[in-house]
Amino acid sequence: MSEEFKRTKVAFDSGGVELVGYLHRPADARRKVPCVVMGHGFSGTQDRLFGSAETFAAAGLAALTFDYRNFGESGGKPRQVIDIEGQRADWRAAVSWARSRPEIDPDRVALWGSSLGGTHTIFVAAADPGVAAVVAQIPYAGLPKERVGRRVGRPGTSCGWHSRTASAVGWASARSTFPRSAPQRKARCWWTRTPERSPGP
Repeated sequence: MSEEFKRTKVAFDSGGVELVGYLHRPADARRKVPCVVMGHGFSGTQDRLFGSAETFAAAGLAALTFDYRNFGESGGKPRQVIDIEGQRADWRAAVSWARSRPEIDPDRVALWGSSLGGTHTIFVAAADPGVAAVVAQIPYAGLPKERVGRRVGRPGTSCGWHSRTASAVGWASARSTFPRSAPQRKARCWWTRTPERSPGP
């Protein structure tokens, strides 16, 4: 492990389920630092995010990765089953845990999610005005209605996800990019206290 950062295994509760995560932070930090809470995508596990978390930590930020309930090192059953609302509760629990830590600045906690995790960041941030920044990497943006429940082959088989699953994460349409839009906020540099400057000529 690099001397530029420390990785610590942590655990916290999410609705009665124990979640396991890893806090990556700068090795030489002497004061509270910003934190990026990171979540993986469909069927992934947090070890896929370690490389990016290490990069954040080496740059002076903390990064918290975690496994959703039913996946990886976290608890929950049945295993390998995606629970959309449960995963969003897991995001909120991870954010709350990060804000409670003495080494983290609670006003500078950001979300970083990939794929389905990117979609979760949008929903979670939309309901939490305290989130400092959001990165939604290749987020799932809804299923076209015409592809859900389309019958192919023998009766009982379908193309795409079941309609109940699709409605939980949102529908795509020609007029929308995301299932819901987060509140518009003035862009700011959340990881530094440097005052904003007016653009040059």
